Amino acid sequence: MSERLRGKAALVTGSTSNIGKAIAIRFAAEGARVVVTGRDAARGRAVVGAIRAAGDEASFLRHELDGSVEGSRELAELATKVYGSIDILVNNAGIYPPGGTLAIDGETFDRIMAVNVRRRTSSQPHSSLQWLRPVGASYSIWVLGGHG
Repeated sequence: MSERLRGKAALVTGSTSNIGKAIAIRFAAEGARVVVTGRDAARGRAVVGAIRAAGDEASFLRHELDGSVEGSRELAELATKVYGSIDILVNNAGIYPPGGTLAIDGETFDRIMAVNVRRRTSSQPHSSLQWLRPVGASYSIWVLGGHG
């Protein structure tokens, strides 16, 4: 690998599986110190183990982003303590309730919008871009996609 991310610290939300996991592994291979986050501690430890087995650096924080200002700020503060700063944010975490669109009630829809959309929008006071400014993040990458 080119090690073009050497010296950078990356926070990859939702990185215990799928796209987020692949991004975390690739960023580490490119030299970044990676903060792996997600709801499932066993999967998080497995991702960190794979990264470390390749000789790269990673840490895991169990955290569930709920779309709230407080939850986002808490994750930013915890992640910053791991490596002292965050240079890169990968906004990958999202929720995809089972049952399909027709099974989603109003409360579930509001939660999906809060977690998957609202916290990512830079014009909102609770967005990830707002809560990372104080910790010095230089790059923000959004991963928007569907499940299934």
